[in-house]
Order: sequence, then structure tokens, then C-alpha cells
Amino acid sequence: MGKFNREKRVQKKTGNKKKKVSVEELVEQAQEALSLVQLETAVELYQQALLLEPQNTDLMDALADVCLQIGDTDLGLELLRNSTTLAPNANGIKWMYLGQLLTGPDSVKSYQTGISVFSSQLDTLEDKEKEKEYRREIASAYSAIAELYMTDLCMEKDAEQAGEDAIMKALEWDSNNIDVLTTLASFRISQCRNEDASNLLEQVIKRVTQCIEASRQRNIKDDILGTESEESEQFSQDLPPAESCISLVKLLIECSTTRPSLTEGAQLVIEHVLDYDDENPEVWYLFGVNANNHNPPDVEAAQFSFQQALTLLEKEMKENPEQAAMLQGLYDLVQESSQNVGKCQGSNNQPDMASAFAAVSTTGAPSELMECNELIGDEAGEDEEWSDMED
Repeated sequence: MGKFNREKRVQKKTGNKKKKVSVEELVEQAQEALSLVQLETAVELYQQALLLEPQNTDLMDALADVCLQIGDTDLGLELLRNSTTLAPNANGIKWMYLGQLLTGPDSVKSYQTGISVFSSQLDTLEDKEKEKEYRREIASAYSAIAELYMTDLCMEKDAEQAGEDAIMKALEWDSNNIDVLTTLASFRISQCRNEDASNLLEQVIKRVTQCIEASRQRNIKDDILGTESEESEQFSQDLPPAESCISLVKLLIECSTTRPSLTEGAQLVIEHVLDYDDENPEVWYLFGVNANNHNPPDVEAAQFSFQQALTLLEKEMKENPEQAAMLQGLYDLVQESSQNVGKCQGSNNQPDMASAFAAVSTTGAPSELMECNELIGDEAGEDEEWSDMED
């Protein structure tokens, strides 16, 4: 009887024991959570996996990626620093992410390290698609370095030459890269070479138009047949993300004062962004500015767009009071723009475009580049402007 009870107790104890989950199972669950857009759940699962294997840099990189998606840049930065320290040559992507989080010379160094890692791996790469991906990443890294020399590092000695060198190297690696061509257009604007910038932007718009059309065709085919051509897939991969599209629109608006045809390209890109996110007040504001730039101005579209922007800003300020002060400047600007719809560009009643872009600026926005050039001019004297260079 005593033996039977002991066996029963052992069985009960064993049955209640919690099954240990492996790292592989946790990673699989995290990936499943990501596919369902359950980012917070994915973070928890990756953290559990990292507790089991604290030196696993693949887990660090995966967790860092999700952290950046949810806006936890502090944890993302910590993870990337640890990963690059433990396995600096494992992959180049983590160096690219790190470069985006850092500033100034530290950012440049991260991008350069990523370029070295990708370049060394290209020598042994047999996968042609992977090779295209790596070349695209290298080009993007050089493009990011060029942007740094137009913004954070614009006061450095020989900043213009360093930026020019970086963007030319980017073109060597991927001459059709939309982001690279857009950065070059920004660079030409910073040199007050708007005609060259406009020519580049026309190339960009032609490529973007192909990508947007291919993306739309792909969606139709996916719905009907579930298939996709290689050409369509390539155009879709080349389509810039929303943030890059917004920066492109700012450049197009900046140059449309001397090349009015660019307003059509700007409208195409804005409509594409709105197809995926119609609750961004910045995009609606730019839509309104561009509509007002048409000849003649599209008054109805401009007024509607500005009103949409104001409504969304009011909502955002109400839901996030801590950001109200920052958003108030843009709100005032949109109101002013709304009151001046239909009035001629360049009139005293037209809102200052440099101020407009400063209010909604992103890295590499025209206003930042021009402001940086003004600082250089103040330092070096009016006779020491950046000299023109050959494309």
C-alpha cells in the first residue's frame, strides 16, 4: 500500500512538471506572432529565448529589429551594440541599423563597417538574388553617408567632397537605386543646382511610376491568380518605403517652382502613400501644398487636404498632449496655408516653404540641406560658396 502511494505521488509530481520550451520553439512562436502583427508578444518570446542563450547574436538581431518597429530605440540600440561586439562580421544588416540610430562620425563608422562586411561576403556569394540585395544595401549605406555630410556633418572640413564621393560610390554599386538617385537630387539642391536636381527627379519619377504600377498589377494578379512575374516582383522590391516617398515629395515640391511638371509626379507619390496610410497629417499637408502649386491651383483638392491635415492634427494633439507643443507649429502652418489657397506662389501671402519643410522635416529634407549651406556660407564668407561639380 505504501509503495503504491509513493508511485502515485511520483506520477502526480511528474505530471505537474512544466515542459521546458526550447529556443527553437520560442523563435518559431515569435515568428508566428510577427506574422500576426503581434509585436509585443514577439518581443516577450525573443526575450525568453535570449535568457536561455544570452550570447546568441541572431536572437539579439531579431529582437532589436522588433524593438525598433515598436519604437523602443534604447533597447534596440543596446542589443545592436552587444551583437556587433560579439559577432562583428556575422552580417552587415545590424551595422546598417546601428548607423541609423547613431549620429555624426559614429554613424559613418557603422555604415562603413557594414559596407566592409557585405563586400567581403560578396566574394563567396553564389546566389544572384542575394548579390543584388547586398549591392542594394551597400549603395544605401553610401547614400546614408552622403546624407550625413549634408546634415549632421555639413560643418566638417571637405564635407561637400566627402558627400560627393559617397554618393558616387553608391551609384557604382546600384545605379538604378531610387533612394540613391533621390539623395543625389538632394545633394544638387544643396549646391543650388536645381536644374540638375530636377533632371534627376524626372528619372526618379519615371522609375517610381513603374514601381507603383507594378505594385498595383501585382495586387490584382495576387487577388485573381495568386501569381507574380519576376519583373513585377523586382519593381515592387524597388519601391521606396513611405518615409522615403515623403522625402521625395518634398524634393519634388521644392523643384516644382522651376519645373512645374514635377507637381504631377509629386501627386502620384502622395496618392501612393495615402493608399497605405491616410492618417498621416504630414502627407495630407504636402498633398495640399502640391495641389496649390498646380497651374491653375487645384483649390478644391488643396482645401480638402489641408482640412484633413488639421483634423488629424487636432486628434493627435488631443490623444498625445505631451506632443501638442511640437505639433502646434505645424497646425498653425496648415491653417495659414488653408487661408491662402489659390494665391500665387511667391506672393507675400504664401507660406514660406523653408519654414513649411522645417515643420515637417525628416532626415535629408531640403530645408535642412539649405539651412546647412547657409551656416557654411556664414562661416566661410559669402565668396566661399560650395563650388559646382560635374555629375
